[in-house]
Parts: sequence; structure tokens; C-alpha cells
Amino acid sequence: MKRGKFCAKTMLFKKAGNFEKIKRLKDFNQKSLKILDVGLGNAQIALQLKRLGHDVQGVDISSKCVRTAEKKGIRTKRFNIEKGLPFESKNFDLVICTDVIEHIRNMKALLKAIRRVLKEDGQLILGIPNHFDLRNRINIFLGQGIVHWDQKKYAKAYNYDHIRFLSLKDFLSLIKASNFYCSYQQYNFMGGGIVPTRFTPETFRLFLLKRFPQLFSGKFIFLLRKVKSKSVNKIFIPFTPKGL
Repeated sequence: MKRGKFCAKTMLFKKAGNFEKIKRLKDFNQKSLKILDVGLGNAQIALQLKRLGHDVQGVDISSKCVRTAEKKGIRTKRFNIEKGLPFESKNFDLVICTDVIEHIRNMKALLKAIRRVLKEDGQLILGIPNHFDLRNRINIFLGQGIVHWDQKKYAKAYNYDHIRFLSLKDFLSLIKASNFYCSYQQYNFMGGGIVPTRFTPETFRLFLLKRFPQLFSGKFIFLLRKVKSKSVNKIFIPFTPKGL
């Protein structure tokens, strides 16, 4: 997962939050949508959506993130999302919440708040890192702790800000318990070199990813609805795109 240089001053990755995370899950080139980015970070996704003509708002607890977003022209509220969302009910066509809920104590309460602000036909893009991919399982087995291998350069066990660690089964259980339904599920072949992409054929990587997503997917990023979908579509990416 190449996310660009880490800026200690703003505590943000300069290229994190890339549009790569969500662009395969929904066609953003159609009608203009009213979108809320929850925990928008450096506002890269919000900015790209704004450039596509969408009405984008953000919310984040960090004053630095809020200032960064507002400099990019994104209307943003500073708010502790552990306490809910400061927006009217049935207000948004789409809510984006990627790489956020692993920082939240009460995930279900946040998803309840997101469900409230979504229109009846609204959608949620929800994404989490997979802390139990093959590389992390090996690290845990060797006694190297739970800090994700992609974060070890920037975090130690004593200051790691991920506080919730969900397996794929746990993630699906949370979604069901929060009264959401999967429309699309996106899996990407993990980075990190355990099974190097340059030396393995794409068909082999796709086989591993489809057969064992809990072991070989770097992230789980799903498109959810408030109403049950007719079918669940699955997207398998045989590598980790830059920014994802």
C-alpha cells in the first residue's frame, strides 16, 4: 500500500485516501450526488469527488484535517464521530467511511448514525484494513504484535491508534447487525512481498484472493445499502493499486 510520504507536522499521509479505494464500486460520472466523507483525513477523496461535480461535505475530529479540507474547498465540520453525526436525517445519497472504524470504540453506534443520515435509497462505502492477512498472521505468530505491517514504520504498540481488529467474518457480522446489506464487496491482493506480484501470474493471485480473501486481501471495502440487494457482486483486484 503505497500512500506517499508521511508528514509529521499534519500527521497525514500526503497521498493517502486515494480515489483508488472507491472508484470501482460506483460510477461517479453520472448524476451529481450529495456525499458525506466521514473521517475525511487529508480530503483527497472528497476533493476528487468535488472535481467530478458532486456536493461533498466532510466531518473529522482533527482540527488539522478540517483546515486541510477547507483549504481545498470542502465544507467540513469538526466533530467527535463517537458521539454521532451533526447532520439532518435522510440527508445524503452516499456516505464514505474508509479506514475509520478501526479507530472507533463503538462501531455499531457510528453505523447507526450513518444509517440515519442516509436517504432511504442511499449507499455507504465502508472499508477497513485486514489485520489478519497472511503477513500479519505470521508476524503475530512470531510474537511481533498486532500493529499492521504497513504501519510499523510510523507506529509502535504503545501509540497505535487502531483499537478494533476485525476479521472478514467479524466485518460481515457488524454489517448485518447494523442493518446494512452488501451490494459490492471489493478485495485487493495484499502488498508487502509475501507473495510477490512480479514473480507470480495474475491467474494464481486471483485464485488465492478468491479462495482465501481473509488471508490474501489487504483491505475489505464494501458498497452497502439500507435495503437488501438482489445480489452481491464481488470485485477482485490481483494487486494493490497505489493509494489503496
